[in-house]
Formats: sequence, C-alpha cells, structure tokens
Amino acid sequence: MTSSLERLKVNFIFMLHYFFKFRIIRDICEKILR
Repeated sequence: MTSSLERLKVNFIFMLHYFFKFRIIRDICEKILR
C-alpha cells in the first residue's frame, strides 16, 4: 500500500517537473519567434 502511494507521488512530481520545463521552453520559443 505505502509503496504504491510513494510511486504515485514520485510520478506526480515527475509530471509536474516536465510540465513546468515544457512551459518554460515554450515561453522561450515564443519570445524568440516574436
């Protein structure tokens, strides 16, 4: 039970991390394209 919960938490953190990284990259691309 606890192990699956920990794994879910880790996956969620990874998703947040990649999501923010993607947003930052998109922002930079938009600034460059303007």
